[in-house]
Amino acid sequence: MPSSPNPGDNDASLFADFLKELLAEHGLQQSQVAQAAEKVLQRDASERGRLNPVSWSTLSRTLNKKLSRPPSRAKFNTIALACLYAARETAGEADPLPDFREADRLWGRWQEFRWQALPAEFRDYPKGHQRPPDGARPTPARAPRKDAEQLRYEAAYGRAGTALLSAARPPGADPEAALVLALLRLLDGHPGEGDAWLRAAGALGSAEAAGLLGVEAPQERKLSAARQAVETAASASGLLNEGEIRPLLLERAARSGLREAAHQLAAYYAGAGEEGHAARWSTAAVQAN
Repeated sequence: MPSSPNPGDNDASLFADFLKELLAEHGLQQSQVAQAAEKVLQRDASERGRLNPVSWSTLSRTLNKKLSRPPSRAKFNTIALACLYAARETAGEADPLPDFREADRLWGRWQEFRWQALPAEFRDYPKGHQRPPDGARPTPARAPRKDAEQLRYEAAYGRAGTALLSAARPPGADPEAALVLALLRLLDGHPGEGDAWLRAAGALGSAEAAGLLGVEAPQERKLSAARQAVETAASASGLLNEGEIRPLLLERAARSGLREAAHQLAAYYAGAGEEGHAARWSTAAVQAN
């Protein structure tokens, strides 16, 4: 079970952040999740008390932080399972129906990442709380406002996106970070942005970026980007060890149909003890062209 009977019960916006990052992680659109929610509700009647219908408008209001209260536990179950269901359908799995334990693990893993990101003085408070009570909490320094590009990359790739963007920007621009952003944008179907990041990485000395720029045909460049993503993810770079950057690269390459990427992603999750994810991507690897 998640650490709270109603995930996000401290703050409705907390659940909105969770959902936004979940969609970005799996490359899902709101409409896909709404359709998947209808299929999830077709589970056996014995499960009906643990699920509640979730409409497209509810998802929209949640993502736009227009709800004053977080969803009920039953709606959380439906939304989380729908995201997993849609991700598995996209990967072409024969039996994509997830179970409740996977939904619980999603929330628990996300809360753990948030907790690790807190300043040290906040970590003595229970997980699941965004902040200690007002009377007990020190006044934190105001975080700088994110610009439009930071918000866009955060929406697409979560914390990994903002970390990569920060590393790829001057001063001290990292060619590897620029290369990874180029690969992600190319694999996500944004060739203009991908090429811009390739040029930036190439100018910083990335031989891999220069090689991809030499591939003229768009589809061939995208396939080459998928292969390069697998190679880059296999490196021992410290950058790749931050957050979810390594699995993110492999996941985007695997969704492009590259069998080796799906194999590597399955191995990554197996090593991390995520048996459900490992089995899912092993199946996707078998079904890949």
